[in-house]
Amino acid sequence: ELKFYENYLKEANKLSDEKKRSQRKNALILGATPELRDLVLDKGFNCYSVELNKKVAEKLSEIMKNKSHPKDNLIIGDWLDMLNTDFKIDFLNFFDIVLGDGSFMNLATKEDNEKLANILSKVIVKGGYFVTRQIVWTDNFKPRKKQELIEAFRKKEIVWQDLLMELRFWTYKTEVYNDKTYQYNAKKNFELIDTDFKKGMFNKEEHELLTKFRNNIINTVYPEKEFISLIEKNNFKCVNEFVDKQFKYC
Repeated sequence: ELKFYENYLKEANKLSDEKKRSQRKNALILGATPELRDLVLDKGFNCYSVELNKKVAEKLSEIMKNKSHPKDNLIIGDWLDMLNTDFKIDFLNFFDIVLGDGSFMNLATKEDNEKLANILSKVIVKGGYFVTRQIVWTDNFKPRKKQELIEAFRKKEIVWQDLLMELRFWTYKTEVYNDKTYQYNAKKNFELIDTDFKKGMFNKEEHELLTKFRNNIINTVYPEKEFISLIEKNNFKCVNEFVDKQFKYC
């Protein structure tokens, strides 16, 4: 997965050299993801990370390989404010590349997704790149019935991450997802797991695994075609897609 990001950092590096801006190779990270910041810094870019939560930013900075690197610029702020006149830096046409890790789905509304896509189209230089990991609904996935899914896990045909993701994004979909607003209710999802645990469908160990990342967040999860459309109507062109095969749900 990091190789995919790395490939486009190489392309963005060529862009900088072609435009004789090799002294100003700038990369934006949506969030404070340490692996992406380290990768960008290793490739010689000026790294700008925008993260809303100061405590999260500080904790993630501590585990970086390139901790306290002079080219690592951490900004506590909102992605949706990046073009406001009172933002800390003028980001207009500033970045050769922007990297994200599930960034769009962490916004709570379609309107915020649309605003972020529009902002990114203005902060990236012409010919630059936006590379992100994103969970989307796909027409290709064929979910199993709930009991079949649980049995597959117990027979070690799938790992617990497979079980969790299929339960979250397929088994309970009709009860936690609004297909008009694309909003996904994580709180309701974990309540349904609790209910099935009380019914005896999961044992204690399985329940602990499935609720390991419990949260009350409202995410936006687009159908794949709609997400690509959102990006492309903001002057981007989808040029490549990488699907990780580590787990069945990917």
